[in-house]
Amino acid sequence: MRIGIAGALLYYYGPYWVHLFEELRIEVITTQKTDKKTIDRGIGVSVSEICVPIKIYNSHVLRLVDQGVGYVFVPRMV
Repeated sequence: MRIGIAGALLYYYGPYWVHLFEELRIEVITTQKTDKKTIDRGIGVSVSEICVPIKIYNSHVLRLVDQGVGYVFVPRMV
């Protein structure tokens, strides 16, 4: 099983999640740092009303899908 973690928004928790999934013997794929290409792709696939951080997040998720992950982990922080 391959799980993807987007390198955006709450990614500062990323190392914790990577460690957790690796301990469970699940392959973890993370995205690279945000660059101009990432931003442009996110703008292209998102509605104009949402904020730029969400557009960037959408682009990171698309990168994970392109890499063939089976699941995308989206933590919910309250």
